[in-house]
Amino acid sequence: IKLQRLVVPNEYRGNGYAKLILEHLEKDASNLGYKKIIMDSAEKAVGFYKKYGYKIMSDIFYEDFYFPIPTLCS
Repeated sequence: IKLQRLVVPNEYRGNGYAKLILEHLEKDASNLGYKKIIMDSAEKAVGFYKKYGYKIMSDIFYEDFYFPIPTLCS
């Protein structure tokens, strides 16, 4: 399944919300029979996803020529 973006507003970061959302999305995807989640992520968030087993599966591309974006896979 393709997850386009998971974004937590700045004022709510650091409270575990992204982890809760990701866990819920992974559970729902699994219940629907999906084996993998593929997503594009901000380069600065890659470390977060790596903690949960995601791996970079593409070269970095630049969205709107400004933001480095790698694609990750669970």
